[in-house]
Amino acid sequence: MYGELEWLKVRRLAQQGLKYMKIGRELGIDRRTVKKLLLMPEPPRPSFRERQSILDDYKPMIEGWLGIDPEITAVDIERKLRALGYEGSYSTLKRYVRWRKEEIFREATVRFETLPGQQAQVDFSQIKPRYADGTIDKLSLYHFVSGFSRWKDADVSDSQKRKVLMHSLEQTFWKVGGVVKEVLFDNLAPVAKKARTLRREGELAEEWIRFGAYYGFETRLSMAYRAQTKGKVERPIDPVKRFIASEVFLSREHLRKELRMFIEGENKKIHSTTRERPIDRLEKERKFLQPLPERALELARLERRRVSKDCFVSIDGVRYSVPWEHVKKEIEVRITGTEVQLLTLKGSLIASHRKMPLSLRNKYPYVVQKEHYEGLSGADEAFSNLEKLNRMGFGPFYVEKRPLEEYLEVVE
Repeated sequence: MYGELEWLKVRRLAQQGLKYMKIGRELGIDRRTVKKLLLMPEPPRPSFRERQSILDDYKPMIEGWLGIDPEITAVDIERKLRALGYEGSYSTLKRYVRWRKEEIFREATVRFETLPGQQAQVDFSQIKPRYADGTIDKLSLYHFVSGFSRWKDADVSDSQKRKVLMHSLEQTFWKVGGVVKEVLFDNLAPVAKKARTLRREGELAEEWIRFGAYYGFETRLSMAYRAQTKGKVERPIDPVKRFIASEVFLSREHLRKELRMFIEGENKKIHSTTRERPIDRLEKERKFLQPLPERALELARLERRRVSKDCFVSIDGVRYSVPWEHVKKEIEVRITGTEVQLLTLKGSLIASHRKMPLSLRNKYPYVVQKEHYEGLSGADEAFSNLEKLNRMGFGPFYVEKRPLEEYLEVVE
């Protein structure tokens, strides 16, 4: 028995001018069934005989449970109903639950094309990249896709915290050169204080509302358990996850570099729907985007790092020194546009560095502070030589001196 979903698909393809046989091949159904569905003025629906059912007294409770959790199973519902005195068969209950779920979840699947500058879709997912030393990392993958151009962006992080998501989305806006009118999310915890369900509207976190207001976009939450709403982002994210799963990386920095190259390649491929390259289509979309604010919020990126035995953590290809007392320990690194701040996992400030400008990273891939090595044998002599090299303009070590008042400013 074909239902409303097939009826909608058949009518959509027929509106595109496709014949019965081609529609049948597209959907995997017989051409006579295609014709039959097209002749129906209304979608076919399962019918229930109007007679007293043993379920009638329990239907309000079933409706309530489905409203709270649309994916609750018939087995769980049966267990609850038995405790309330239900004596009917499981098969009767199962048929009714299946029919109600189809009614609840029926949704037009006609492909709609988003207007330029109208919408982007964003999601997080978990990945476990492998490194050459045999270790497996556990990271979150941020993924952005424009509804009109299909232009993509992606990044990895240690968590799915709100500040991480805000930082990633801010970076994307500045790459694109403008802001879409609305961003569609799943019911992500960083965005939604309360998830959107069939029975209630979602509620956004206040900090997220302020972030959206600053950049001028509206936040739209997709219905819980309705992945169809976000198809444009959830399907394109699969090739990214497969790419990461199939590769072995030297480090997290190497993973991030390879991911950027992969995404750039994806944006230069002809898209199967638009028949254009996303990078070319983005150029057309830019004039429809909302303007960026005068300056970025410069939200911090938060990442965890383990301090190496030579007192460094690596950030974006530059190694920053850490006080020797923290060797082999895991710390949190807060990265802004101008600062690299080192904190304990409890949030106490350990040290702070000026972020090495991109233009100087090849010349000075190491940023060190003398006080981080105080008490270690040979440290004074080593830094005396480094400071001489620094004054002569030689790398690769840049000896940074930061007065105490700067640390106080960072703390504030």
